[in-house]
Amino acid sequence: MYQAIKHYFIVALARHAPWLLQLIVRYKLVIKYLFSGGAAVAVNLAALYIFTDVFEVWYVASSVIAFCISLSVGFLLQKFWTFHDNDMRRIKRQMALYTAVGVLNVILGPTLLYLVVETFALWYMLAQFLVMAVLAVESYLLNRFITFRKHTEYEGIDALN
Repeated sequence: MYQAIKHYFIVALARHAPWLLQLIVRYKLVIKYLFSGGAAVAVNLAALYIFTDVFEVWYVASSVIAFCISLSVGFLLQKFWTFHDNDMRRIKRQMALYTAVGVLNVILGPTLLYLVVETFALWYMLAQFLVMAVLAVESYLLNRFITFRKHTEYEGIDALN
């Protein structure tokens, strides 16, 4: 089903907006990262709202819980869909690195959220959105170039030999 929908859009774009198709092909990885990240953001915001407004958990604690839930969603989407990394041999290492980035963000996210809400008197949901945008750039750079970097067979071999 996914392939059929994908094919339909490619044909439609090629026919009606070839310039847009070229742009999408050129920035495919970034676009997929944004969609995957967007799904994780949606999970994060939904969980934040539910824990804060439904269960009446303090918004900073809700932010930590929401981030942990979205971390799992994000890892699976980034590994298998965005970066097309189906190699299961490195999944533990990748999950550890991805989690390290997530832990960094668990520390930075609520801290920045608290500072933005208390300093600028912004609504916690708007503040969370802004904080997540900053953390998205940081996460992309770390995960793209460290966590999910392309593995080479000669990795670890002394280049001088």
